[in-house]
Amino acid sequence: MHNAAIATLGLDYVYVPWSVAGERLGEVVAALEAMGVVGFNVTIPHKQAVMPFLAEIAPCPN
Repeated sequence: MHNAAIATLGLDYVYVPWSVAGERLGEVVAALEAMGVVGFNVTIPHKQAVMPFLAEIAPCPN
């Protein structure tokens, strides 16, 4: 669904789902930053636990 929408909009992005253990959140966020990832979403159960590792938090558009 995400990649179909990205392709329809003609964007040069890809949506990749990853399963991340809670104790690795900081490492994963640092790796995403090092790779130049421009954004990502976090699902339950990590939504609050990831917040200390983030440089910016954008609200979901309604």
